[in-house]
Amino acid sequence: MIAWKDYQRAVTSNATLANVLNKEHNKLVQENREYIKTIAEVLLTATQNIAQRGHNESAGSDNKWNFMTILETIANHDKAVKKRLTSIHNAKYTSKTIQNEVLGCLADMVRSEITEEVKNSEVFSIMADETKDVKKKEQISLVVRYYFNGAIQESFLHFESAERLDAAGLTEKIIHILENIQREMYEGAQENSSD
Repeated sequence: MIAWKDYQRAVTSNATLANVLNKEHNKLVQENREYIKTIAEVLLTATQNIAQRGHNESAGSDNKWNFMTILETIANHDKAVKKRLTSIHNAKYTSKTIQNEVLGCLADMVRSEITEEVKNSEVFSIMADETKDVKKKEQISLVVRYYFNGAIQESFLHFESAERLDAAGLTEKIIHILENIQREMYEGAQENSSD
């Protein structure tokens, strides 16, 4: 008799298996989005030049990396984050690879915003500088300086290794970097318009 009442309730409430599964799927997608937003917010500490990772990243370390320490602090007040961090499943999204992917997405968003500001600016210039990193490899950084909303803005664009340090090699590298940024922004605009 109970099974029959459950069946009748399911039929009258349009609770088909597909609807139930769809509702659960949508709930899981929303939970994942909220969790990834939290991860991205923690990674915003990079904008304050706070290192994300340290030398000893093991779970038992007394001096854990900043990313995990901040995330664990949030978990003390957010049950959903705590549940995700303490679960045995592998979808914690705390690995170096995931952090780098999220940071890459954030960098793309910032670069896109800078590109739009440069497009709408009256004038702009590109500044390039090269220096050696700790491994004695030459690196080139690109900064754009532009006039926008009544003020001079200066924004970092890109950082890449430089093989040739002569004028022709550096010019070629700068053009290559700018073309890549332009292509990324164009492809990003196409993806956003199809959403």
